[in-house]
Amino acid sequence: MAVVHYLHTHQTSRAQTAAHFGISSSQVNAWDRIVREQGVVGLRPKPKGRQPSDMAKHKTNKPIKPIKRLEPTQEEKYQQEILELKQKLHKAELDRDILKAYATLTKKPGKTSQHK
Repeated sequence: MAVVHYLHTHQTSRAQTAAHFGISSSQVNAWDRIVREQGVVGLRPKPKGRQPSDMAKHKTNKPIKPIKRLEPTQEEKYQQEILELKQKLHKAELDRDILKAYATLTKKPGKTSQHK
């Protein structure tokens, strides 16, 4: 979560984010893609290896089960909402800064000195 949040709020590339956290840029890319596609719940650790019941059964012709979508816990829902709100806040702050800079650049100079 921290890596994806940093990527979206600090205007850095995936390579710069990876260097900041000391991980590979492909891992940053993978986590960002997972959060965009599945939300925070996609970052939940998954069990490794075969299921114990599968080891006892050898070749059987079972129909392929559709992949069950994980339901987010309440905490994961809050984390997802916080991440989205932080991203919106960051975008709004950038828009505000751009508008301030534009207003400063287009401001007409006042009558501070008169030319003769």
